[in-house]
Amino acid sequence: NSNRLNNQSPCQLGTYQPFSGQSECVEADQGYYVEVEGASHQIECLKGTYQPLAGQSECVEADQGYYVEIDESSNQNPCPSGQNNLQNGSISINSCFNVDIR
Repeated sequence: NSNRLNNQSPCQLGTYQPFSGQSECVEADQGYYVEVEGASHQIECLKGTYQPLAGQSECVEADQGYYVEIDESSNQNPCPSGQNNLQNGSISINSCFNVDIR
């Protein structure tokens, strides 16, 4: 029935479907997101961002004291012990610096 196909709903935010005519959508993987309805693919989180959950519509910026140095990351990395950084979205361990403890 072509009538049923015409009544299909587009995939919602956080989901996608690469093949036409399917009845179900696929959740975006960890480290990826889908920001528009009706998407045919997921988008990787870029350096400085991550996404620990599946089925999300955006990536999360790395917090202060953390960094994300690879694309498609599902977690952020803490600066080494005794080090910190003061910016969100850091992309390298090189952004971490020694903290003076007095």
